[in-house]
Parts: sequence; structure tokens; C-alpha cells
Amino acid sequence: MDRIDGSDEIYLIGCSRSVLDLTPAECARINRARCVMGLNKFIYFHKIANILPTHVWFTDYHPPSPRILGDIFAACRRDGLRGLTFVLDACYQKCLRVGVFRYHAARVRRRLRLRRSRNWPLMLAPASCRYEFVTRHDWLEGGCWATRIDEPLYSLRTAFTSALNYLAIQYPGSTIRLVGTDFNTRGYFFDEEMLRLALPWDDWTASMQSQHGTHSASIEYNGATVFDGFPYMREHLNQAGIRLTCNNPDSEPVVRGLASYAPIGSISDNSKMAST
Repeated sequence: MDRIDGSDEIYLIGCSRSVLDLTPAECARINRARCVMGLNKFIYFHKIANILPTHVWFTDYHPPSPRILGDIFAACRRDGLRGLTFVLDACYQKCLRVGVFRYHAARVRRRLRLRRSRNWPLMLAPASCRYEFVTRHDWLEGGCWATRIDEPLYSLRTAFTSALNYLAIQYPGSTIRLVGTDFNTRGYFFDEEMLRLALPWDDWTASMQSQHGTHSASIEYNGATVFDGFPYMREHLNQAGIRLTCNNPDSEPVVRGLASYAPIGSISDNSKMAST
């Protein structure tokens, strides 16, 4: 697939149901951008969205996240996906093996050392992809905004925050366009397919979201929500020269001033950068 050479368009794609509202023309434009970061489970269901990311963000490690990542790797191998960049939490580095031979050789070595089940299982990662490993601040504290990849990334309640910090470091001065990052709706664009496949991927946030009817990061937990970090994030995005837009005017990033509204494809629009 050809990407727009030299375009400053960067996409951060979440899993909200509004992804299903994209038109074929909008999907085609996203698929030509030089960087499309799909959050969490997005890559597993990319065919439903008609969007193939260039980057896969997966930094969760609470159960059943290792199982989910292993399933994602298996799906990428099955679909013959190549050239993806996986951005993973550093905790996955020791259990990742690229290539069938290395994978099975490592399994034999582990068995010979009689390692117990408390160790994470080895994961066979697609050999035709790139792998980057990052660290993050505590998810309940947020921490400091990183200015280098080797620093812990800002992280508050959801992967969206640390992924945005990563993109701001990698693409300073660019336009980052948010899609499917609503934070005010129930469920995901792939709910029906996940149910049909009977994937055992629900974690502790599933019941919370079902009870409150919205994204778990929007629900107050330990006295805070992800929205508490928006002014701080906006300040540092401004410092990096990042113009943040979103195609959904009703999304919380737009409503709360983190991003400005701009339809996909409107490179030169009249909307101003949101300010605190």
C-alpha cells in the first residue's frame, strides 16, 4: 500500500464505535498516511475498520494482556502482515522471539531450566515486523511528559495518553489526527466480532464499562479520570508544535479542548489549535 510521501498527517486510531462511521474515502486517505497508530486490539480487527495501521501500540500487561498479544501475533502471521512497527511495553522484551527457529529453541532452553508457569509464555512474533520497547509512568499518576523515547512516557488511565506522548516525540511539529478516541460511548467497533469469535479477552474494566456505559478512563477511579490530564497534555503538545485534531466534534478530546475539530481530508481548515 502506498503512503503519502512527505505528508505531515499522523493518525492515532482508537477503538470507539465511531470508527464504523468512516466513509470509504476517509479510510482510503488514512491508509495513505505515513503513520497510522492503531491502539490496543485494533490491529486484530483491522479488516472490520478497513484500515491497516503502520504502527501497533500494545503496552498493557495486566491479565489477560499477554494472551491478547499472542493472539494478535498469530493473526498477523496468519494474515501475512508485513512491515508493521509494534510499540510494546518493555516487560515483553524477554518473552518475545522473532522467527520459528528462535522461538522453539528458546522453548527447549526454558524447559531444560525447568522454569515454572509463573514466567510469561514465549511469544512467536511476526519476523517481518519491527519492534520498539517503551516504559511508562504509573497509570494512576500520569507522571512527567517525556521528551525522549528512552524516558518513561506520560501515562494516565489509558494507552491513549502514552501513545500520544510517543507520537509527539517521534513527529514534532506535525498534525496528529485522532479517530475513534471518543471516551464517551459504550463498547468498541469490534464488539460483535469479538462475541462471535468468543475471544476470552475481557479484563477488569469490562464490567466497569458495562455498568457505567462509557469508556473506563472516563469513570472516576481513585478520584481522577483521564480528563484531568488533558490541560497538561495540551501544554506539552503546544511546546512540541503538535496540532491535534479529531474528526468527531462530539468526542471528549474536542469537547474538553485537547483537540480541535477537523474532518478527515481537511488539510487546510480554519479550525484553530485548542488551548487550555
